[in-house]
Amino acid sequence: MALRTRKPTGLAPWPLLVIEGQEKSGKSFSTALLTGDQRIGTTYWFDIGEGAADQYGVLPGARYEVVEHDGSYRQLKAAVDELVKTVPGTGEDGRPNLVVLDSATALWALLKDEAQAAARASAAARRALERDPNAEVPITMDKWNRAANRWRGIIDPLIQWPGLVVVTARGKEVAALDDAGRPIPNAKTYTIEAHKTLVFDADVIVRAVRPGVVRLTGARSAHDLREHLDRDANWSLAALLFDVLRLGGRMGTRDLKVAQVETAETERVELVTALLAQVEASTEEAALRALWKTAAEQLGDGELFEQVKAAILARREVIKAPAAKATVAQKARKAAAGETDPDPLANYQPDQPAAA
Repeated sequence: MALRTRKPTGLAPWPLLVIEGQEKSGKSFSTALLTGDQRIGTTYWFDIGEGAADQYGVLPGARYEVVEHDGSYRQLKAAVDELVKTVPGTGEDGRPNLVVLDSATALWALLKDEAQAAARASAAARRALERDPNAEVPITMDKWNRAANRWRGIIDPLIQWPGLVVVTARGKEVAALDDAGRPIPNAKTYTIEAHKTLVFDADVIVRAVRPGVVRLTGARSAHDLREHLDRDANWSLAALLFDVLRLGGRMGTRDLKVAQVETAETERVELVTALLAQVEASTEEAALRALWKTAAEQLGDGELFEQVKAAILARREVIKAPAAKATVAQKARKAAAGETDPDPLANYQPDQPAAA
């Protein structure tokens, strides 16, 4: 392959901005106010575990559409994929459209809960829990890797989308640890409660100190921002973006090349993700039996197969539940009417096999 090069454009893309802070510091509040700025186009708000989207719709000038979903990863992923495919980054008037993900903390908590559930569904974990229902079940590395892949399945499309993205996250001080993982006496460190790569993916990081007061803690910019960094200021997010960072006018696009390593394990994890989505969408036991067969043939024995198996068994109970309720109700109606079900052995002949 011949080497290809090009000159840099010198144009900044619309950023992915992370606004983080402690509880009730104004993260969602400040983001809702940003949607009312006339330099912003249409806003699409993903409310994940926060519940602020409807409430903040009454703020003066707030303009946004709440993206509907049921809180599952499947629907969140589908909605993000549909949005980046159908919604342009900027409108015909040149204003950036905006995606709000509120919050990354809740998204990562969902993925961690999925990993814990998958760990507890493994054969080894089930045996341990039978012996001790309170036994601690560690999350193995393959399940952490799957959670990280699913995180990237939401964040990467937003990074590559050519519009403006604001992600909220909770931040707090925690005990500092040494290299061996032991707490350091009287030492604290600040952490953002989300997947560890979020701060690296962000173009701009803002700390919400309290409602109406923010602190710019980091930004990828060609402008000299030293006088603005790490200072509490009465900036709105709009002022920060358009005045301090000087965004607007002619903008570039993010030419992001995501490195992809294709391995057998990657393919197996992708297969499990696809099978789990099919299991969740199944409405008939015949479909679940087919998925079981596919999983057994392509995954063999092991934790990945056990993960699919546990999902199939759980889905089977969901599918069976309405039929069981209907049968009970039908028998109750017949009993009330003085009717009885026919005896299945009434016409049985000893010299003939009983009907299956």
